[in-house]
Amino acid sequence: MYPKQNIRLFTTLVFALIFSGSIAQDSVRSSLELDFLFQYDLEELEDPEEGIVIYDQYCPGLTNKYKLRKDIFKHLAHKEHVDYYNNGKVLHKGIYEDGSLIKFKNYYPNDQLERELKVKKGKPKSFESYYLFGEIRERKVFDDGILMSHEKYLYSGKLSYLMEISEIGYLKIEQWNNDEGFPLKYVELKDVDSLKYEIAEMYPDGTLKKIGRYLYDPITNTYCNHGIFVTYNETGTKLSELVYQYDQLVKELLAEKSSTEVDVQANMSAVPAEYLVFDLDNNGEITKGEIDEAVNSFFEEDSTLKVSQINGLVNYFFEQDW
Repeated sequence: MYPKQNIRLFTTLVFALIFSGSIAQDSVRSSLELDFLFQYDLEELEDPEEGIVIYDQYCPGLTNKYKLRKDIFKHLAHKEHVDYYNNGKVLHKGIYEDGSLIKFKNYYPNDQLERELKVKKGKPKSFESYYLFGEIRERKVFDDGILMSHEKYLYSGKLSYLMEISEIGYLKIEQWNNDEGFPLKYVELKDVDSLKYEIAEMYPDGTLKKIGRYLYDPITNTYCNHGIFVTYNETGTKLSELVYQYDQLVKELLAEKSSTEVDVQANMSAVPAEYLVFDLDNNGEITKGEIDEAVNSFFEEDSTLKVSQINGLVNYFFEQDW
């Protein structure tokens, strides 16, 4: 048998650990510990804009920078864990694997589902979150664990944000809306083959402010202005129109002026000014690859290139001093 004083000492140490953990828990709510010891108030957990997101930080299916959930003894959460509100209602039910949250449900104190992550073969399948009385707040759909669409809603039910990924894995559309559900800004894929995007921005009342197009390069993860860019004032009057070819400004039309070609500086380049826009690597010469790019651009639906430009470019290519 152990001496009574040793038992009392052990008991004192255990309660000291629990008490110290409780103090730490009250001061830092982002570090959830010992489910059966602590209970919570909705006010200290809920983010006014996003909801009860405190558990998302442990879920690799929802964030790339996730943490491992541990108790005050540094034990990793494993299998099912349940947290409760002060009123005894269930706050959170989650399945963990070595500290990582795999799937879960959160609840409001009125038993209404706050959010749920469903999985298929251990990978995220769908995610939904709700306002206090069941109105949809957010929805995500996954394909084999990869996020394919994301929607956010205001309490009124109006769509505030939309994002979709195309079947080939590139952004299809991303859109931000005002309180009435009308677009404030969007980026939309217009041509899958060339990865040409349209980007637009509106005034708060929904009137078009500016619109233009650019090309995306998945290899370098960069984009360049390519096509017509137009700006408008709040009454819808056109302010300017710019035409780009591979990030080079080739034409500018101002509201109070007639269309004029922009002068392109040679910058000591051997390439004539009218062909500088096609010198994509700015190395002072036109290559066969740059000829191919120019020809491909010529056949695009909204191309502003002329046959005479292409013919002149090809002739110059063969006249270069190699």
